[in-house]
Amino acid sequence: MQAVAEIDLCHCQLVLVGIEDAFGKAALICVHGDSCLTVAEIIPCAVAVRFVEMTATLNVLTISDRESDYLYHADAGIRFPDIDLILSCGDLSYQYIEFVQDALRAPLYYVRGNHAPTVEYGETTDRRGPLGGCDLHRKCVNFHGLLMAGFEGSLRYRNGPFQYSQAEMWGIVIEMLPALLLNRVRHGRYLDVLVSHAPSWGVNDGQDKAHQGFKALRWLLKAVRPRYHFHGHTHILGSSQSVVTSYEGTQVINTYGYRRGTIEYPRVKSKRPLGNE
Repeated sequence: MQAVAEIDLCHCQLVLVGIEDAFGKAALICVHGDSCLTVAEIIPCAVAVRFVEMTATLNVLTISDRESDYLYHADAGIRFPDIDLILSCGDLSYQYIEFVQDALRAPLYYVRGNHAPTVEYGETTDRRGPLGGCDLHRKCVNFHGLLMAGFEGSLRYRNGPFQYSQAEMWGIVIEMLPALLLNRVRHGRYLDVLVSHAPSWGVNDGQDKAHQGFKALRWLLKAVRPRYHFHGHTHILGSSQSVVTSYEGTQVINTYGYRRGTIEYPRVKSKRPLGNE
């Protein structure tokens, strides 16, 4: 049994511990004094605060995997007006992503795909990511009240960067739990938008190993229930393939090429401790 994080939750010191159950499956518990709670038990009752919320909306453009001539055009700013946020789910050239951001003049958040170069060499500068964007991998970000987190790469199927085993992705997800719990304390919810390159296991993923999803992401969707999960990696080759689906209350969107739409999320208006009505 190994402690992976310490959390000060409402002035109550908790230790997040990784264990294996009797069947050898990974599990998490929170230890407080002599008491133990599973993460599933502590998450619903993490905060004794009432949040009064309003609904906010953002016009979002999501891109991944395939460059679009319709978007990679001098009139892109006219064709895609009033975009508030750009989310890149990977496997696009950094220069292409920069063009989209410059044309639409919107903030950019991105994760890398498994085909991303460690360095993209250009005529004037070398890039380790799209200039002007924010790398979401292993981060929780608050964008004007929209709570986002991201995970790069795909399931490892060959030698190369930005690929992870199932166990490695479990470790990355576990590292994110303290930040997600802190979101719950501050905002009354864990996450609004999950951005990843690969899909979660069994949700919009493929049958071959290269395009299978991550089991840790599937668990995360079930545990924290973001409103939206945007991903790429799974190419849309025909009308029979699913683009938008639902899992445990999360709208899961394969953004192969590009997708634009409006997302809704709660904006906290005020908060008061329970019992002080």
